[in-house]
Amino acid sequence: MMSDSPQRRRVPTWVFIVAFVLVALAAGLVGWFIGHPSPIAVVPSTTPTSTVTTTVTVTTTVTPPVTPPVEPTATPKPKPKTVLQWAFVTGGFTSGGRMFIKVDYIGFYAGAGATTAQTKYGGSLRPDGTYVLNTSSKIRTLNLKSNAQIQLVEWLETGTAGSSWKYGTAAPNAFVAVLAGTATSPSGVWSPADKPVLLTITGTTVTAVKQYSPGA
Repeated sequence: MMSDSPQRRRVPTWVFIVAFVLVALAAGLVGWFIGHPSPIAVVPSTTPTSTVTTTVTVTTTVTPPVTPPVEPTATPKPKPKTVLQWAFVTGGFTSGGRMFIKVDYIGFYAGAGATTAQTKYGGSLRPDGTYVLNTSSKIRTLNLKSNAQIQLVEWLETGTAGSSWKYGTAAPNAFVAVLAGTATSPSGVWSPADKPVLLTITGTTVTAVKQYSPGA
């Protein structure tokens, strides 16, 4: 008796075999990949470097050459001035081989200058019409040069004091001896008292002595 339901069609055996082979191949490939992983390419990361500029200051100490000390140049002394000065000679002496005279500086006026000075300063004219202004009693000691030129009135003439206005030349040593009171003038009448003399002085040294004379 035949059944009314349709009969199921059988699947061929080779289909199963092919399917099994494909599954096996797939499984093998999966296993192979698991066992041989692909290398991962690593790209190195480059960190940019910064350039640092460092300035180094080098201090070099240079020792200068030693310069020998320079000896200071001595300042030249100023040359002594030469002046003319009226004075009264009050004394003299010799010391250490040098001659000295003591003098009292005065202001001396003759002629019209004497009258003008008298009017300005007061006092009286001298008997010979001259005028002497002496405002200081200071006595100065000056060196007398050994070859000083000395011209004195009545140094040589004999006679009465005041009888002549002639000049006589005196040797410095004889002049100092008379001033010191150890000798007399050749005329025997000359004395320094109240006799104005014009001194030529360089520094503190007297190089010339000339007594006032109205006729000079």
